[in-house]
Amino acid sequence: MTIVPYQPTKSVSYHSLFMFIVFIVITLCALCVDIVHAENKIIANGILEVEQYAGHNILIPDCCSSNTFRVTVDRYGRWAIQVQPIYKESDILFGRQDTIYMTYDGCDSYSCHYTEAVQGITNGYPGIIGIKPISKRNLRAYISSGNYPFSPDDNQKRAHILWIAFCSGSYIREGHTNTMPLPWISARSSLRAYGFCINYKLASHPPHPPQSLNFIRDSRLDLGELVSELKRYELDKSINNSMRMLFQEELDFRNSTYNDGDLRASYFANSMIITNDMSLPLSFSFDVYDYHSRAPGMVQRHYSGYITDIILSDSNESFRPPIYTTLTVFDSRFRDHDPSHQVDGIVYKLYPTNQWNDKIILLFKTLYRYLY
Repeated sequence: MTIVPYQPTKSVSYHSLFMFIVFIVITLCALCVDIVHAENKIIANGILEVEQYAGHNILIPDCCSSNTFRVTVDRYGRWAIQVQPIYKESDILFGRQDTIYMTYDGCDSYSCHYTEAVQGITNGYPGIIGIKPISKRNLRAYISSGNYPFSPDDNQKRAHILWIAFCSGSYIREGHTNTMPLPWISARSSLRAYGFCINYKLASHPPHPPQSLNFIRDSRLDLGELVSELKRYELDKSINNSMRMLFQEELDFRNSTYNDGDLRASYFANSMIITNDMSLPLSFSFDVYDYHSRAPGMVQRHYSGYITDIILSDSNESFRPPIYTTLTVFDSRFRDHDPSHQVDGIVYKLYPTNQWNDKIILLFKTLYRYLY
């Protein structure tokens, strides 16, 4: 029997149709289209308290804060976090805009800090030296691939702790079931964030927030010598000799300071609620333990939070921060770790008239691929 291969007629080109579908899919992925399912969103407003301690439970008032938060989540794992410090009337920032945004749109995570505070040196120490309206400022923003948070301008890591409480369950369920970098230490620039396993219990309803989550030292997660540790995915690769020396010091610190089984931090949801078939922590606490002390349970930083009200949202609120002013964007979605030309990302500006995934980003991506 002779088998004659099928030949499509000229009137119907399945290949062209297939290529058109592929083009549409690639375009949607590149733009990371923010398809909103409003009926599946919940907004939780609440209060987050931060307490910083020196040794032997001595409170450091200047490192403590009270904050309002707004967390939006959906059943698909997307989230948006806003944090605003509560200032006293005597504070220079009282009545001023000072908001931290950190979001995840299902493809990429975004962060920016809109603040009127102008930082500088005062009396020999870093501090606020003035006030400038948001509209007249050029601020920084960050974009990275995936669900893991990155907000380097939040010194107290408040948005990261809210991510643990409300959003980390979806990240764990993506396959990170054994370990994750310590969220309150920059995984981009510090080896102290690595070498810890996680022990957890997740809620059964989306977005599966943790009921408990512990970070425990486990040397089996170490990668050995510095040359291997520097290959960690989240870690920036464009380093010079002085940075290499710093990384070696951090690696030595990690190996000499912690013993296997040491509890580095613990999260606990004191109470949970299920609404619209979704789980949220009504109140929660998170403790980071003092690594300088061998006394068990010595707290270095304590976070406590609770929800004040819950809203079932019908709005088309985006899972990306607003663009209020000129932003210098550090975009690490196009990072390339080829040893011949290691690049941790690209830098460009966005303006209030732009969108986050405007055509300018695709242009930069095209130029980047062309140049390298």
